[in-house]
Amino acid sequence: MQALQGSAQRQPDGAAAARHWARAAEAGHPLAARRLAELYRDGAEGLAADPEQAARYQALAAQLGL
Repeated sequence: MQALQGSAQRQPDGAAAARHWARAAEAGHPLAARRLAELYRDGAEGLAADPEQAARYQALAAQLGL
């Protein structure tokens, strides 16, 4: 979440958030998979929307119980 929000020292970084959430999702964290699906659906600073990745992580979230 901090990567998406940024701070006085850093700009928001959607790509960094995606990397962190991807590691958590692949480790079996269902909420990370859902958040990653939303991030790819909507895009963010430094990360373009990607409907294919959004669908992939939405399916993973469902498989993990969300």
